[in-house]
Amino acid sequence: MTGLYKPTAGTVTITAADVRMRVDTLAGDHIVTKAGIARTFQNIRLFRRMTALENLLIARHTALSGHGLLQVAGLFGLRVYRRKEGEAVEKAMGWLRQTKLAERADDLAGDLSYGQQRRLEIARAMCLDPRFLCLDEAAAGLNPKESAELGEDLRKLKQENGIGVLLIEHDMSVVMNVSDRVVVLEYGRKLAEGTPAEIGKGEIVALLGANGAGKSTLLRTVFGKPALLYGSISFNGQPLMTRQAHEVAALGIAHSPEGRRIMPKMTVLN
Repeated sequence: MTGLYKPTAGTVTITAADVRMRVDTLAGDHIVTKAGIARTFQNIRLFRRMTALENLLIARHTALSGHGLLQVAGLFGLRVYRRKEGEAVEKAMGWLRQTKLAERADDLAGDLSYGQQRRLEIARAMCLDPRFLCLDEAAAGLNPKESAELGEDLRKLKQENGIGVLLIEHDMSVVMNVSDRVVVLEYGRKLAEGTPAEIGKGEIVALLGANGAGKSTLLRTVFGKPALLYGSISFNGQPLMTRQAHEVAALGIAHSPEGRRIMPKMTVLN
């Protein structure tokens, strides 16, 4: 989506109020400047020896260059460049204020806490004036308080700034609290798609009874041993009675046995 790889099939298109554009045919810089797609990275990519404010001003480079004309004006200290530079600083400070980093504007990015660096990356991306923001595991390494603050920041981006957000994330508390729609992928294959309520829907069922009543036997029967004598067992509409244990597991059913069934001569990792 951001131009690092080209798709071998299909297309990538962005649709917003003011544009509908095919993205996969654009050059990398045009994905930002024309399609308006910005991103953050799974591993933090800040300029650690530059201040927080300077990191954001880098994102205003295109606005300050004016196809080279403004840079020439800057060499001579002309008013038009000073005005544009002031606007860039004001925009950067605005995003530092919105991400609660204004007081750290003159501090080196490398001196910020991990959570603050994550917020600074988002602020820098927003200084590109994007229509669409791609966040790659933005909550990675954050504590629960920081994750909750991230979720609130993302809601504000959508509600106050009208920004579309694609969030790649493992922190389900963030995903379920901020997403309008969730897509679940496994090795590029779509497993599920829907609202958080639809994706997160599930239930816990407790099977109660005295010792010897057949509770553990019932669980083992799901995996074929002992074999079912009568009745039927199905999962998502698929009968299980004729399937081997590995076939049942492949459908997404796991079993933690009554007795400890671990490999004592293997490591915990193995």
